[in-house]
Parts: sequence; C-alpha cells; structure tokens
Amino acid sequence: VSLVRYSILIVVLVHWFACLWCWVAYLENGNFDFSQTNNWIHGWVDENIPLGENAPQPYGPYNAGDRYMLALFWASQTITSIGYGNIAPQTRVEWCVSSFLQIIAGISWAYVIGGLITVVKGFNERKEEYGRRCDGATSLIKAFRRENEVQDQSTEQVIIGCDEVTNRIRAYVQKQYKYSNHIGCVSSISDNFPILHSLPPDLQRQASLLILRGNLDNISYLSSYYLSPEEQGRVAMQCMQLEFPAGETIHTDRGPNNIGRGIYLMYSGSAYSIFKLKKNKDKHSLLTVGSMIGCGRVLIEDGHEDCVGTKIFFLTYSKVLFIPRQAILEGMNEVAWKGSGRWIYVRTVLGHRDLIQVSQM
Repeated sequence: VSLVRYSILIVVLVHWFACLWCWVAYLENGNFDFSQTNNWIHGWVDENIPLGENAPQPYGPYNAGDRYMLALFWASQTITSIGYGNIAPQTRVEWCVSSFLQIIAGISWAYVIGGLITVVKGFNERKEEYGRRCDGATSLIKAFRRENEVQDQSTEQVIIGCDEVTNRIRAYVQKQYKYSNHIGCVSSISDNFPILHSLPPDLQRQASLLILRGNLDNISYLSSYYLSPEEQGRVAMQCMQLEFPAGETIHTDRGPNNIGRGIYLMYSGSAYSIFKLKKNKDKHSLLTVGSMIGCGRVLIEDGHEDCVGTKIFFLTYSKVLFIPRQAILEGMNEVAWKGSGRWIYVRTVLGHRDLIQVSQM
C-alpha cells in the first residue's frame, strides 16, 4: 500500500509540474505561436533542429500533446534529479519558476526516497525474521531421531513420525509467513495493535470494543443488549487470536498452550470437530468461517460431568478468535446471566449441540 501511495504521489507531482511548465510558456507568449518569442519551447526547438520525422512538434494550437510530453519529460528529470539539460529556462520568469519547482522537487524526492527505504526495510525485516525461523526449524528438525518415533503397539504403525512432523513444521512456518504477521500461535489484541499498550485504559477498552463488538454481539449473553460498552470492552481486551497449521489437533477443554477453556470463532480456514454428547455419543461437524464453538460449555463449572471439551482437527491453515472463560465470567453481569446465560447453560447440560454459525465477522 505504501509503495502504491508513493508511486501515485510521484505521478501527480510530475503531472502538476508539466502543466505549470506549459502554462508559464503560454503566459509569457500570449498565444500558441511559440516560435516568435524567447521561451523554453523555442529554445528546445532551436537546439534540436532539424527535427526528425517522429520528433515532437510543440508549435501550434493543435500540438498540446507534444508540448505536454516535452514538459512531462522536463518535470520527470527535474523531480528525479537527473537533469539532462536539453530543456532549460530561457526567460527571467522561467528561471524563477524552475528554481522554485526544483526546490519543491528536491524536498518531494527526498520524502519519497525516505518512505521507500522504510517500506523496503520493513520487507527485509520480515524476510529476515522468516529466514531466522526457517533456520530454527531446520535446527530443530536435525535434532529428530528415528528411534524416538512413536508407534501404535498393536499395529506398529507410526503415530508420531519424523517425516510427518517435519512437513507440518515447515508448512506452518511458510503459511504463517504468507498469511500472518505473527511468529507465534497465540497473540492478544494488543500484540496485533501494539499502539494499544500506550493508550489509557478507557481508550484501550473502547478501541478493542470497536474491533470486536460485532463478534461479541453474536453471543447473546455478551451482546450489547445485556452488557454496557465498558463491560464489553473489558471482554474484548482479553480476546486472543490463535493460528493453527493443517493437521493440528486441539481440545477445547484446555486450549493450545494451556490457555484454558473459552469460545472459539473461526476467522479463516476450515476444521473438523468431534462433540461429546450424552450417552457417549459423538457428533461430527465441519467448521468453516463463522463457526463458533463453546458458547454453552464455557458456562459449565470446572469438574462438572458435562464439562467435556470438543476435539478440533484443522484441515487448513486457520485463524481463530478465542474468548477466554475468565473474561466471560468477569464481563457477564447478573442481567445477562438471567436473561440468556442460564438458558444456554441448561440447553447445553441437556445435550444440545454447542455449535452456532454466525454471518457477521
């Protein structure tokens, strides 16, 4: 985006400079017969006689395109500091205007070059970080030992093998570099937007709410119908973004890296889930963008017989919004519990499937 912005800035400046340079010649001449007076157009023609068949013909009212092309060439070499010198001012006015434009061009060119250096530096830093992660992954893989592979005792089939883990590690590092700016699988909202750390607490809550309110409103007991903006903001501040490679499996009763129970909302990718229902029955479901898991079971007390997590197997590289249980319990007030939470609790305990599909992401 920055590269496009700087490119557009240069194109616009060159256009303005060219138009002004043509206008100066016309202003001093008073008409389009530039051969009768001294100006930069007449000077260029004198130095380039005889004109070739395909050379610009800047004289006359119907050759505005050729004049603009010459002015555009002069503006381009002025802004980029190339300065061939084949188009030069001839009068006092042209000398004054060209001097002013050269000052503006120098400042503008320095600004653009500085911006481009910053953009390229950002690209290089990200590539360097990716290179370091690849080197770290290679060092890790070299430490694998075939004799440590885990096999099923009954079938002697390899369950955790060097080749499979190697491929998954490399695919995860590559996909995360391609689709994300993070280097870990768990990140908070302040990790995504570091500026939040420098804001006052009230602004942090409000900014977090503006980012995630649509997601919270899809959960009835966390919606703005029951919670105040301050309460929703406190919940939003504690939300996390999780990233999983294809083939990763998690259990929602403890979460990745033992972050605990919570609600999972699919941001991108796809996964396959196995729900534990009553009478030891399983319910299999395909999870896509907008699938939300855990809205009911997250309300069940720890240790309850129905507090059994869901197993999620990720089919593709996926991003997930995670709302921690602790944040939910702290943010949900008595009105939200009585109006919505307890009914969802009862439905979950009675064995209803704990999966909903939302449209607003």
